[in-house]
Amino acid sequence: MKKVFFLFLLAVLSIGGFAQAAVIDPLLGEEMNRRSDDEKIDIIVIMNSQYDRAQLNRRADYFVSRAERREFVVNELKEFAASTQYDLRNALREMERNDMVTEPRILWMANALNFSANKAAIADLARRSDIALIGYDMERNWIPENETPRMASGSREITSNVLQVNANQVWDLGFTGEGVVVAVIDTGVNYNHVDVADHLWDGGEEFPHHGYDVYNNDNDPIDDMGHGSHCAGTVCGDGTGGSQTGMAPDATLMCVKCLNANGGGGASPIAAGIQWAVEHGCDLFSMSLGIANSSVTDRTLLRNMCVAALDAGVVAAIAAGNEGNSQGQYPIPNNVRVPGSCPPPYMDDVQGANPGDLSCSVCIGAVDSNDNAAYFTSHGPVTWSNTSFGDYPYNPGIGLIRPDVCAPGVDIKSLNYASNSGYTTMSGTSMATPCVAGCMALMLSKNIDLTPAEVCQILEETAHPLAPGKSNIYGFGRVDVLAAIEEVQVGAMAFNNAIVNDPLGNNDHKLNPGETVSLSLDLTNVSEAAVNGARLELTTANEHVTIVNGTAQLPNFAPQQSMVVEDVFSFSVDNEVVAKQKIKFAAEVYIDNELSGKLNFNVEVYDYNLQYGAVAVLNDDNANGLLNPGETADLRIFVDNAGNEMAQTVVGTLSTDYALVTLNEVEKPYGTVGAELAGYADYNLSLDASAPDDFAIPFTLELVDANGRHTTLTFTYKNACNVVFALSDSYGDGWNNAYLAVSYSDGTPSENMTINSGNSATYTRELASGSTITLSWHSGNWDSECSFQIAYDDGTVIFENQGGFTGTRTLDVNCAGGSGLPEFCAPIENLSYVLDGHDVILSWDAPTGANPVGYEVYRETVLLETLTGLTYTDPDMEEGEYNYCVYAVYDNCQSEFVCELVEVTSCGPVLNLDYTLNDDLLLTLTWEAPEDPTGLVEYQVFMDDEPIATTNELTYAFNIATGTYDVAVKAVFDDCEKDAHIQVCVVGAVENLHYVAAGNHADVAWDALDGASQYEVYVNGELAAMVDETYFEAELANGLTTVTVKPVADGCYVIESSIEICYISAVENLQFVSMDDNGMLHFTWDAAENADYYSVTANGTTEQVSETEFAFMGEIGSNDICVTARSVYGCASEATCLSGITVCPPVDGFDYSFNGNEVTVTWEGEGIDHNMVVLDGESQIVYENRFVAQVENGPHTIKVTPTYGEECWAVHSATFDFEVTNTAPEIQVTDVREGYINTAWNAVDGATAYNLFRDDEPIAENLVATTYSDTEMASNAQHCYTVQSVFEKGVSDPSEAACANYFTGIGENNGQVSIFPNPTTDKVTVECAGMTQIDIYNVEGKLVRSIAVESDRYQIDNLENGIYMLRIRKGDETLVSRVVKM
Repeated sequence: MKKVFFLFLLAVLSIGGFAQAAVIDPLLGEEMNRRSDDEKIDIIVIMNSQYDRAQLNRRADYFVSRAERREFVVNELKEFAASTQYDLRNALREMERNDMVTEPRILWMANALNFSANKAAIADLARRSDIALIGYDMERNWIPENETPRMASGSREITSNVLQVNANQVWDLGFTGEGVVVAVIDTGVNYNHVDVADHLWDGGEEFPHHGYDVYNNDNDPIDDMGHGSHCAGTVCGDGTGGSQTGMAPDATLMCVKCLNANGGGGASPIAAGIQWAVEHGCDLFSMSLGIANSSVTDRTLLRNMCVAALDAGVVAAIAAGNEGNSQGQYPIPNNVRVPGSCPPPYMDDVQGANPGDLSCSVCIGAVDSNDNAAYFTSHGPVTWSNTSFGDYPYNPGIGLIRPDVCAPGVDIKSLNYASNSGYTTMSGTSMATPCVAGCMALMLSKNIDLTPAEVCQILEETAHPLAPGKSNIYGFGRVDVLAAIEEVQVGAMAFNNAIVNDPLGNNDHKLNPGETVSLSLDLTNVSEAAVNGARLELTTANEHVTIVNGTAQLPNFAPQQSMVVEDVFSFSVDNEVVAKQKIKFAAEVYIDNELSGKLNFNVEVYDYNLQYGAVAVLNDDNANGLLNPGETADLRIFVDNAGNEMAQTVVGTLSTDYALVTLNEVEKPYGTVGAELAGYADYNLSLDASAPDDFAIPFTLELVDANGRHTTLTFTYKNACNVVFALSDSYGDGWNNAYLAVSYSDGTPSENMTINSGNSATYTRELASGSTITLSWHSGNWDSECSFQIAYDDGTVIFENQGGFTGTRTLDVNCAGGSGLPEFCAPIENLSYVLDGHDVILSWDAPTGANPVGYEVYRETVLLETLTGLTYTDPDMEEGEYNYCVYAVYDNCQSEFVCELVEVTSCGPVLNLDYTLNDDLLLTLTWEAPEDPTGLVEYQVFMDDEPIATTNELTYAFNIATGTYDVAVKAVFDDCEKDAHIQVCVVGAVENLHYVAAGNHADVAWDALDGASQYEVYVNGELAAMVDETYFEAELANGLTTVTVKPVADGCYVIESSIEICYISAVENLQFVSMDDNGMLHFTWDAAENADYYSVTANGTTEQVSETEFAFMGEIGSNDICVTARSVYGCASEATCLSGITVCPPVDGFDYSFNGNEVTVTWEGEGIDHNMVVLDGESQIVYENRFVAQVENGPHTIKVTPTYGEECWAVHSATFDFEVTNTAPEIQVTDVREGYINTAWNAVDGATAYNLFRDDEPIAENLVATTYSDTEMASNAQHCYTVQSVFEKGVSDPSEAACANYFTGIGENNGQVSIFPNPTTDKVTVECAGMTQIDIYNVEGKLVRSIAVESDRYQIDNLENGIYMLRIRKGDETLVSRVVKM
């Protein structure tokens, strides 16, 4: 009821309006209400799945040494955490990418994680079914109050606490802690202090500072507060600095820092410190810290850690705390700090009245130097009933009594962290705890194999009592390590091996359920003195064991002598012990009636453990491997032996209460099923046609072995089940082109699975039982983000992967559950034996077509030998019957046991019994006389146990029919008789042999034949295959193929049957050659072997040809051709076709234009991707239906071949002729006058008009005349004129320019200038008052002459004939006049 209350509290809790999910600790809920949405909170996540402790300890108990046990548990817990946290870690990686969480710390010992997360992430996590609890990893002070250091002198002394617990007297006995690794998990350690510096744990290059700082996640655990160094000195300070403070001065110190400089931290670094210390090999740890008023999460996490530490064989001394009896402030059950409140490793008699689970935590209280309880020491009890553990109830109930023991904790002198040789004094349970840890180290230095329970028990039972019984103040009292050491038993005798003798059982020297056995012990006297008169007393805590004789007197052992002491003990086990269980025994060694040691050893239980394996459907009517309504089929039921011993001569009886199933066979042999192997049997049954498609048939399989032992198995058969493909992307952006290619053998369409976007995708497929799934991975951009899991809809995982894989993976679909279909390889053949006296000589043949790595030979359940040869001799056997089995061993598969029952007797059978058969089915038996024929009377011949003849000859013949017979020849002697048997069978020819051909394959089928286990199939006289089914896919040669089917029936005489199949192969390499100018499409192909002619179908018309080529008129658009090879045998090949042979049209609609010598040709055509253009012999590819080029004047031809976007097998070209005329007129200025400039040009042949340009700008277009008068030009500037010819298809380049200056009258008629004569034939005189320069321009605007003038009159001569403009400068004025020279 207390568990229910706890879970209900978490489920309904709502604090401050923030509704908590079922897995959120209330303390975390409060913190979430105080935080913003984006703010991250330190949290602890505890997984739902926790390792089954009983199972873990059963497996760990196999290891006797502490180191081996620790390594096993560490590896198991790591693997368990990795497996159960797989999905969560993937989700956290995605959240980390989105800045919702930080990278987690994996606390695998508790299957927990620690990281920071925002509220959205916590809400997402709370919805996960794989998480049990989410709590707040709150930073708080872990160091108990009132532990303030005071400086102390380094006087030469042994400190009082060492003397108070008698540790110094233990040193005198030679036990100083040497070889024991003690981890101090605290604020760190000043590892440079001289009192510890020479016995520090060696962490190698990885941990050069002798430990680790889990708080700051670095390898330097230096103490920055002082608390840890003080505790370390109490464990193992050796007094080098002056004061002997440590209990175990030679113990190896491992330094683990888990708190900050203020003694603060969360529960996660404490847990991480424990985990690190256990993983790296501590034998025990000291923890002087704890959380007061702890949360549910804190308690759950730390108890899980302490439980795991116990499982690993590690014991711990942990402080109770300094809360005194403050029950008002810290009400029960939180007055003792966690993890000191965790249960102890040993359940004493007092606590046994209110028991619960155990952990590694020995809880330590404190006393002063007078053994009075320190005022501060925390009082118990505590309870765990309000947690998921639900144990140690209080009221009613006594709760969990805390502490277990106490130690000096007041004014304790130890190391000063701030000095490498100084000391301080402190008080608290923190000081008492390392005192006990040091005492534990002393005990382990005497016997390193002490278990945590033994350490705790001895400390409790030898403690100096300070109150009756076990109290909640003192526990059992103050530790006395001298008394404890005296209680630790170590002796001279060492255990090597235990040998089981079971003459009253099956005499296989193994412990089987229900047997009474004796034990022989292989022992060694490891001491240097003789051991005489030693006595052993056997004990065990196993409830299934009854010790019959538990006392043994040993013979005398010389120093270092080893011997096997026969049958020293006897005991019996009941039938409840299980295969592979290891029963732990302890043999106490007494010398002179004094206990001197204890020998711990295990005895393993051997037994078989038959379990349901898998089911497969064979020989079903439609051969789809499924049992369908209306079918009769064989149900192959596999049985797994999960034990460590074979199951002999197993027979299975199948039953079902499903009304629509008829069991045609009920009882079938499984034979011998080896340890950790499988066996199978086939049961014929029928399913009524009225059964629904979604039927589910429950079966019960009753198995009985050779000794009559029963095993009942149940399973359900169904044809199909849902398989779920769950795809995940850790980044949340899809699989980025990666995909999983999936194909199915049951006909489900193949597909590619991916995540297009987001972080997940799910595909669910209903698949047939017994079918296979084949996977291949196609990489994308970010394979590392991709993962997937394939599982049944009940959650059973079939396959999972992260990051992709290479090659293919093939998975079996097993809807009936179980372990899946095992792979079987061929067993040995022809096992036989001969007797040579009482020697049994076995021989056999190697498996056909297989290559085993060896053979195991068994007599009954005992493995006699593993060998590679094909014979084995078992010598000197007593008379009796023995079951021998030979097993072929393979690397990657199993085989069947082949067994032979051998009777060892002096009366021998006939030898070499054999037979022959002829076509008339006359059976002739032959044999040889027994090896020792003395007293032989006659031979009797039997068939199926019926006598058919008596003879004195060594042969006998008779006719038989088809069938299987047990034929025996009995050698009859005077006083005994012995049978020799041989199996004879005759199998007829198969019936209804027929075929269905498809291409060069033919499916050949026939009716099943009773008595045939397989069929040999011959093709054209050569053995092609051995098949279990009644069909064969034959590969056909051209012409006639003969297929012969010959039944196989374990040496039976068989009759074969044949069938002929005609086949001709299809033509190959059918290809299009070309299209000729007439539009004929030409094709060729390779000749088909043995083809006489070919049928050619082209665009629906069929012709027959004898050649390997053909042509037909192609049509614009799609054309098809198929060629079929035909044989004289009357068979035709499959048609070889080319479809969609597209003939594309040419371009049309040509046109062109030119601009000067640049021509642009255009054409029409749809769907064209690009064109091949050939112009004047030069080719070029263009991507538009136009072509631009520079050409010469004159005629030209262009050829255009289009390439269409669709695939064109052939296409027509088109040509186009055109002409370019780039002829421009010659232009001249004919006159320049006020208001106009006249131009003229010559006419050009073919020109239809002219375009006129002034200063490169058009001023007149399409002029028909060859003259033009420009009246719109700018004044006082030079102007240039060009003209362009206009033709029907284009224009010429502009002509060469003709230029003229045009100046309008600036003062020409105002009387300031006088020019005479004008016009002139010689000289001209210019008069102008004040002129300074004359510039003379010709009609084209060019400066002809520039004259500086110094008078008002100047005469100009030597002018060429023409019109000139004079520009006369007068001050700031410019005057213009015209002069004509005639």
